[in-house]
Amino acid sequence: MQTYCVVAAVLVALAGLASGQELVSSTCLGCICEASTACNTTLGCTSAGYCGPFLISRAFFLDSELQQEANFASYSYESCTSDPFCSAAVIRKYMAKYPRDCDGDGLRTCSDYAMVHKTGPNSCANNQAALNSEYWKRFLACLSFYPNA
Repeated sequence: MQTYCVVAAVLVALAGLASGQELVSSTCLGCICEASTACNTTLGCTSAGYCGPFLISRAFFLDSELQQEANFASYSYESCTSDPFCSAAVIRKYMAKYPRDCDGDGLRTCSDYAMVHKTGPNSCANNQAALNSEYWKRFLACLSFYPNA
């Protein structure tokens, strides 16, 4: 239960990012964050090169092209990935750039965004390794509390 209190706190913080209808909802971002690191905002970078509460790689960050937006131009990879608001913006930009229907249901849902986040846009369809991962188990557990994410 404590974990989901953290998710709720992150959701409230991320809700400040929303302006109108967002492609990736704040609730969905909260579940991706929970699945990635239990929303650990003090994590820094792993030895594998993934940083921040969402475990964003440098390639993911650069590919999102977030730094081309005036509000985020001053952020470096390290400063952005350690900031939950900037990290969430990276994910939203990335998902807008690479919309995918990973599960083939004809819709783009939070599950699709979470799978693209984990596997990348070209490996998300029927990725058994990702579907059997701890990340996916934590994501589904979170999503069970927020089915409309």
